[in-house]
This record gives sequence, structure tokens and C-alpha cells, in this order.
Amino acid sequence: MLVCFLTGIMCWVSVEPSAMNTPLNSVSLQRIKRGDTLTSSIEVTIYDSKSYFYYGIVGVGSPPRYFKLMFDTGSPILWVPGMRLVRERPMLRTSYDPFSSMSHVFTYKSVSLPYGNYKADGAIFSDLVQLNGRSFRTEFAAVDTIKGSVGQLYTIDGLFGLSIKQYHKQLQATPLDDMFSQNMISRRLFTFIFKKDGSSGTLIFGDFTKQHIPGIVTYVPVIWDAGSKDEWIIKITSITLEDGGTILASDLSALIDTGAFKTYLPTSFMKNLFAGVWKQMDLGNHVVRCDAMYLMPTLRMNLEGHQLKWEPSQYIEQLGIGQCRSLVEGVNLPSTYNAIIGLSFLRHFSVVYDVDNERVGFAEPI
Repeated sequence: MLVCFLTGIMCWVSVEPSAMNTPLNSVSLQRIKRGDTLTSSIEVTIYDSKSYFYYGIVGVGSPPRYFKLMFDTGSPILWVPGMRLVRERPMLRTSYDPFSSMSHVFTYKSVSLPYGNYKADGAIFSDLVQLNGRSFRTEFAAVDTIKGSVGQLYTIDGLFGLSIKQYHKQLQATPLDDMFSQNMISRRLFTFIFKKDGSSGTLIFGDFTKQHIPGIVTYVPVIWDAGSKDEWIIKITSITLEDGGTILASDLSALIDTGAFKTYLPTSFMKNLFAGVWKQMDLGNHVVRCDAMYLMPTLRMNLEGHQLKWEPSQYIEQLGIGQCRSLVEGVNLPSTYNAIIGLSFLRHFSVVYDVDNERVGFAEPI
């Protein structure tokens, strides 16, 4: 019970004894008794930043400060700029100030976050996070320093991590885990629903309906390796031409990563795809002739017996008049996966990430 005196600002909070034993981030994910106002999902509009990534508006603190955060399935942590970072990076507009939030909790922990092109360091706080008007408590990083290339900070302020599990030892749970344990959503599941042209869409936390995805969702299991760090990795049986006869790549362990724009496949795939007349491609800059958009083959990704088509107009992008580039890059990854499926592919489908059942689902866009 919350009691406030009109003559002052002080409030007294009365807490039931049983509630005092409920952790802010429960690893066991014990469900609190369901309230009458609970809905099974939260919908967040996601915006396209020139097709390179998608972000949504997220509030942090009480009263909330709003940030543009990229939703990243390749990371398990939410981070926003701290006050020091905003002073050092003038392109940032908003910072998290714990002393301006009535609901902040100091954890006295710090974290270092390595990414592909930069490394971020900061302090860990616990505070309220707001999505489309609904709030939950979670731990996150207020980043004070970033080293490396961070051109995306001209558009976004930070990241909202959506990896399948929390693998940073300094944190107890992912934001999705905390949404579930605090009865914000009915199950640990989220869905990216893109418009047919991939321009923008909706991110749904919790259950989706037939109105969201009217067609069939085909699921493939997440695969686990000792060194995978609990990520969204699935098996791609093969990538072939549309006729299914010509195999360009096979037996791929692919990270499903909305934090990556391009799709990264073994270099042998690129040599097979751009063989013959297409060998005029500039491998350094991934530049191709623009007529390739109309003459290159349709690709077929084979996932556990299900096929997903990838049109040349989707994996080749026109930059300007007479200038085009491939949205697939050849790379040999020295890790537990040998491919990264980025937004250049994912934005052409509705994709369901099911934590509880450890699977990823694909459906045709609306």
C-alpha cells in the first residue's frame, strides 16, 4: 500500500511480508499471482533506420527518460548511455541519471560488453523499464565509455538485448526473463513482424495472434554447443538455387542476429553464388552490377525440411544510380557458428523467438 501526505513529498510504502522474499530478477522465474489487469503481450512499434537496423522507443527510470534502442537478438543485455558517455559523444541526446529516477537501485557492479566493432563499459543499475506504457524492473548497464566504431549512435542511443539466455555473470536474467517473472507477458516469447517491404513493423513480447501472423509458422530448434554462450543458433541444412539442384552451402550453424544488417556466409558460398559472369564483383566493397538484381538466382534456405526463399532484389541493394552491392558477405568465422543470418534476410519474414521451447519460427510477412 502506498500512502502519501499532502503536506510533503514523503511517501510510505507498505510491503506484504511474502513479497519481501521475491527477488527483483528471479532466476527460477517463479510466477507472481496473476492480476486482473494482466494482458498476455506487449506490442512495440519498430522503426527502420535506413534499413540497417530497427529500433523502438524505451523508457527507463521514474519519471522515464526515453531512448531509441536497437532490439538485438545477438546480445543478452539492455544498455543506455550514462552521463559521462553523453558528454564524450555529442551525437547522443539522452543519458541515464540514477539520481533523477525515484526507482533506481545501485547494484555496485560493472560490466564490459564486447561487440563486433566496439566495446562498451559501464555500471549496472536496477530500475523500471517502460515498453508502450507498461513498466517492469530489470537490471541494465549505464555505459560510460565506448571504444571503437559506433556510427549507429547518430541514430540510436543503445541496445535492448534479446538473446535466449543471460550469459554475463554480473546479471541474473535477461529483460525478457524479468518481463515474464513480473507477469508482464504470459510466456517467454517475442516476435518480429515486418511489413512486406521490410520498412518497419511491430515487435510483440508474449503471445501473438492470427491477426499478427495469419499463416503457418514453421519452427526449427535451437542447437546447443559447449561454447555457444546460449545464443539463437539454428541448423541450416543447405542453401541452394530455387530448383534445389545446385548446392551453394551446406551444414551451417547460423546465429540469428537482428543486431547485424548483412548476412555472413562462408567464403565458398560467395564464390559459388558470384561465379561466371558475376565474378566481376568487387569483393572488397561487395559491389555488383545493378542488373544482378534482376538476373541473379532466387536462393532457397533449407531448414529442417522447410524452405525459405530469398529473392535477388532482397540480397542485392541499390545504393544509387548504377551502383549496387551485395547484402551477403563471405567470411570464415572462427566460432561455434559458421554463419550469421542478419536483417538483410530476416526482415523479409515474420520471425518468432520462443525461449521456453528453445526454437525459432518463420512465417511469410503480412
